[in-house]
Amino acid sequence: MALSAEAALSNFYAFGLLTDIARKLSEYKRENNLMLLADAPQFLNGIIQNSDTPFIYEKAGSFYRNFLIDEFQDTSGLQWKNFQPLLTNGLDSGYPSLMWAM
Repeated sequence: MALSAEAALSNFYAFGLLTDIARKLSEYKRENNLMLLADAPQFLNGIIQNSDTPFIYEKAGSFYRNFLIDEFQDTSGLQWKNFQPLLTNGLDSGYPSLMWAM
């Protein structure tokens, strides 16, 4: 326990800086109506809300027929929930897709 406390205390200043930077970034994004690419999975998941084939994917699915997900083992549960309706729609339409893990 003492080693954990020492490690936390030795990085306390860095944690504070990171918290400050995260707060400023969030404020900047809100003020400038911006979104980072890293925010996309959470944003898409909010749109999907457990729909089978949400509108955004119906539009994308009408243009894209095949999907390749590289490094599938690095796909988070949230990302998979976002991809699944799109892939299911493509497969149901008879178009093959591929998940590739290396």
